[in-house]
Amino acid sequence: MVRRFIWLIISLSLGGCITTNTHQTTNDLNWPADGARILVIEPDVTLGFINASEFREAKADWTLSAQALLYAELEEQLKVKKKEVVPFKLKEASAPQLQLLKLHDVVSLVILQHKYENNDLPSKVDDFDWSLGPGVDVFRQSHQADYALILMVRGEYASIAKQIVNGASILSSAFTGITFMGSTGQQIILASLVDLKTGDIIWFNKAVTTAGTDMRKERGARDIVRRLLQTAPL
Repeated sequence: MVRRFIWLIISLSLGGCITTNTHQTTNDLNWPADGARILVIEPDVTLGFINASEFREAKADWTLSAQALLYAELEEQLKVKKKEVVPFKLKEASAPQLQLLKLHDVVSLVILQHKYENNDLPSKVDDFDWSLGPGVDVFRQSHQADYALILMVRGEYASIAKQIVNGASILSSAFTGITFMGSTGQQIILASLVDLKTGDIIWFNKAVTTAGTDMRKERGARDIVRRLLQTAPL
């Protein structure tokens, strides 16, 4: 009975889920046509571990595994969509390209704050017209690509003990209405499709996954990328 209770608690906290929320530019543009060359930039991934006492530890092996699987799935699914894939490894980036990728991370976090947290900038309430600027031409010239697909992933996975604590909290809340869970071990993916002629971010998606979807494994990475690109104009 004790074992069954423990695994019931774990199963409640392991319900795999991927939620997405998309924005696309309000500017006039032509969406990528069949045969468009898409620069698929190796995802910027950082994953870690969290235990029952909320201690966090970065995990390089998890990071590398998820990065490789997501990268491979992006390439595969873009080919299915009849787009010409141009791979781009982060280690190949020049200094100007690295600076632009860092700029993308900053802009993505600003978008996250102002478009997903009910804190719209007054000038952008009805508009989505974010841009990395004309400097992105360094990618277009070096790889003759039309668009760039850029992912930033941050997240953590909870220990079994942490999952039990979370599950017990869910059961407790059913009786008390109060939940004390802390972190649930989720992962957040921010994705951008950038027009390399203008620098405009023409499509942006935020995906959130929970413990039941594991991007460190092939099936999890495939499910995440499919859901992530479901609304992309590709």
